[in-house]
Amino acid sequence: MDTIVIRRLTQLVEWMLVVLSILIFVVVFLQVLFRYLLRQPLFWSEELPRYLLIWMSFLAAALAQKQGAHINITLCLAPFSTRTRQVLKILTDAAILAFLWVLIYSGSLVTSITAHHRSTALQLPMGLVYAALPVGAVLMSLYLVLQIADAMRRLKP
Repeated sequence: MDTIVIRRLTQLVEWMLVVLSILIFVVVFLQVLFRYLLRQPLFWSEELPRYLLIWMSFLAAALAQKQGAHINITLCLAPFSTRTRQVLKILTDAAILAFLWVLIYSGSLVTSITAHHRSTALQLPMGLVYAALPVGAVLMSLYLVLQIADAMRRLKP
C-alpha cells in the first residue's frame, strides 16, 4: 500500500540518510586531518558526528520498519497456521505501535524540556538533537499503521 506520498516520504528519508552519512564521513575525516596532520584539532568535530549519528539511527530505524528489516523471532510462529500467524503479527504490531506512541509522547516532552539547553561546542539547541526520537517514532508509526492495515486487508477471507 505504497501511495505516492509514502514513496516520496521514503525517498526523502533515504536521501537524508545518504546526506547524514556523507556529513559524518567528511567531519570525521576533517577531524583526523586537523588533529594528526595539522596539529590543530577542531573543537566541534567530535560533537557534530555524534548528533548526526543519533538522527541517522532513528531515521534508519524508520526505514527498517518500512522494509520489514527489524529482528523477528519466526521460530515461535512456525507451528501455527498462516491465518493465526497473521493475527499474531497484527497483535504484535499493535503492541509495538502502542510503544511507539509512548516514545512519541515522552520524546516530545524531552524535546521541549531541552529546547533551551545548548550543546557544549556547537551551541546547538539540544531540543534539535532530542527531536530525532519523536520524529523517528512518528515515521515508524506511520509505516507500521500502513503495514497493520495491509495485514488486516489480507486477513479477510
